[in-house]
Amino acid sequence: MTRILEAAKPGHSNRVHRYSRIRIRILLQVFALVVILLLSPSQALASDEDTLTYDEALGLALACDSGVLSAIGALELANLRLIAAEASRLPSLTLKASPLEGGWKAPTPPFIEGGKYVSSGIGLGAVMPIGDGTVSFSMQGSYYGEESKNPAWNDSWKISISLPVLGKSSASTGSTGISGVSGAGGGSYRDQVRLAKTGVRNAEFELSRAIAKARSSLETAYHGVIRDTGKLEAARMNLARVKQHFTMVESRHIQGNASDLDLVDAEQGVRSAEIAVNAAYHALKISEMSLNRLIGRNLNEPLILEPVGEYTEDTLLSLDEYISLALCHRQEPVLAEENLANAEIELATARSGLLPQVALRGSLTDDGSWSVSIDLSKTLSKDYAAELSVKSAENAVAIARQNLAATKEAIVMEVTGAYYALLEAEAYLALAKHALEKAAITVSVRETQYKAGAATHQDVALAITALSEAETDLTNAQANCFLARSRLIDAGRTR
Repeated sequence: MTRILEAAKPGHSNRVHRYSRIRIRILLQVFALVVILLLSPSQALASDEDTLTYDEALGLALACDSGVLSAIGALELANLRLIAAEASRLPSLTLKASPLEGGWKAPTPPFIEGGKYVSSGIGLGAVMPIGDGTVSFSMQGSYYGEESKNPAWNDSWKISISLPVLGKSSASTGSTGISGVSGAGGGSYRDQVRLAKTGVRNAEFELSRAIAKARSSLETAYHGVIRDTGKLEAARMNLARVKQHFTMVESRHIQGNASDLDLVDAEQGVRSAEIAVNAAYHALKISEMSLNRLIGRNLNEPLILEPVGEYTEDTLLSLDEYISLALCHRQEPVLAEENLANAEIELATARSGLLPQVALRGSLTDDGSWSVSIDLSKTLSKDYAAELSVKSAENAVAIARQNLAATKEAIVMEVTGAYYALLEAEAYLALAKHALEKAAITVSVRETQYKAGAATHQDVALAITALSEAETDLTNAQANCFLARSRLIDAGRTR
């Protein structure tokens, strides 16, 4: 299964309602997947109302899995951080006002006459990021009136610009995950957007990983119920054979052709087979409870699963082809490369802290006055903090490079292990089929020989036990093949 949702990539307009659209989009995609899985026409035709198909179970499991729901919430939060980061490039406006102020001023002879006064004021400020610098604009006006003077209105405005030219212009901080920074933190607008985008991609990966984990748990539980159902059926068949053999021993005992020990041993075999049936039934109930818990149903609710049929071998690609597909489709290498790129950017920023800090500043006021300046600063003593930042950033780059190589190696090992596990599971399945055929023939031969007096009771009992074990082994081998093939597909799929 491919990922169930794509991260919403914000544009540059209509930001007020974008988060709501993203949230709705995420929820609609999740619910759409669940509805598709639950209402698939092909599955609906293939099973009756009471039968639970695998796709239906998967839809229910994804809808109630705490890990998936938590990852969806984290993705929503990451998208909101990205929207906030992109909004930081827009001008920030600040309005300050003092609508009315009144009072009485004590006279201070000989220059200031006392009396009542009234004043008001308003100011508007705007700051816009440009590159790593800022441009600010401020405008203000005020009214002042006294009893002994004519009221006066004053207004003014000022534009200022500050642009770093050399040195450390921004500092980016944030917690790291598999894809590097989480998106929290940052200095300049570009840093914040970069980190927020990384956070979104990381949240997407965590969501797809949560889905893969939920799917894997569901597959194990679903096939576990089918496996234990087969074991119960095998145990019941074994009980029927043991009872049939007991009847035969009892008949021969009456005729004097079987010893008392054979009769007691055959009776003991029946009791042992009955215990095995009860044990298989109990194991099935536990498996059903595990599946019910995963799909959000009552633990003791009855389950009727759609039969998966016999396992059929598919033509496999070569191991190298599976590895190549995994390296192309898995997200981990892409996220590790992005982590390395982020670490290299942080290293460049840290190294700039060792350079002199040079900034260009300018201003223009309403009366025509203007100024342009270049500010230069340099720590003359040893800057241990800057050197520590550089060393930490260098270590982060080295670790990111190692993680990139280790990530690819881990994928290669995972795919290789899953590939060989499937080959071994299919080989064991073929062996289990041959063993079952041999055991069935052996039972038939031993029973015929026993009737003719050419075989003992123990020969027949051992043959029946071997047949029961072969049936159980075949059931396990079938389930192992289904799970092994699913693991191989999952190892190469997009996560």
